[in-house]
Amino acid sequence: MAKIIPFKYKTPTHIPKGNLDKTDKQVIDAIEMLIEYADECGSDISAVIDSQELGDLIHTLHTFFGKTNHLNKEWLDFTKNIDISHLYNDQGYLNSVDKDEE
Repeated sequence: MAKIIPFKYKTPTHIPKGNLDKTDKQVIDAIEMLIEYADECGSDISAVIDSQELGDLIHTLHTFFGKTNHLNKEWLDFTKNIDISHLYNDQGYLNSVDKDEE
């Protein structure tokens, strides 16, 4: 059985408590470890924050952990095939969610 690493951070206020399942928590743990590792290696993590590459990695890890947790096949197929490209601009960074800035 997978262990959810007990990182000491507060749950973001925009995510209602109880809406994260085991797979979601494992993805958060894995991404946090990868970003921390990259930072400790002296990498410029600001270059990938809000990038499509990080989004694609999160998307792939969600499928990976979903498979390991035996998520319902229909749900897994749905999440695996979601097109997230519309979230990013031509430069590969998140589109602004604030319409006034566009």
